[in-house]
Amino acid sequence: MDALYILGIIGLVMWIALVAAILVGLVRLLPTFRRIDRVMDRLDKILGRAEGRVEPTLDRLERVTDDVQFVTGSLRMDVEAVGRTVEHATDSVENVLRMAERRAAELNGLLEVVQEEAEDTFLSTASVLRAIRGARGRERKRSGRRPA
Repeated sequence: MDALYILGIIGLVMWIALVAAILVGLVRLLPTFRRIDRVMDRLDKILGRAEGRVEPTLDRLERVTDDVQFVTGSLRMDVEAVGRTVEHATDSVENVLRMAERRAAELNGLLEVVQEEAEDTFLSTASVLRAIRGARGRERKRSGRRPA
């Protein structure tokens, strides 16, 4: 027997040993594969039942989400309307204040004119009265009468 023949036989024996080890490993793993298969079947059943229970919950959740979006949109529109109303009210109040300031300035000017006229009238009246008294007093002195 030559060396090449011996190496061929050794290689063949090694392949047989390797295949035998693989077969023994597979045979030993068969119960594990069966357990895994049973667990997978149970998981499929549980998921099937859960799917039936989760579906209505997801539908309700979708309806709730739609309602929340509707309410949010409605609130947004209401807040915008309130903002526009407040802005309009602010503009109106500012216009009223400007008009009131203008009126107050006009009234102040009118009161100044009235006060000047009243002072002029008072001074003129006082001057006329003083002139009349002075003339009356001179007339009395000339006639020699006593003032009454």
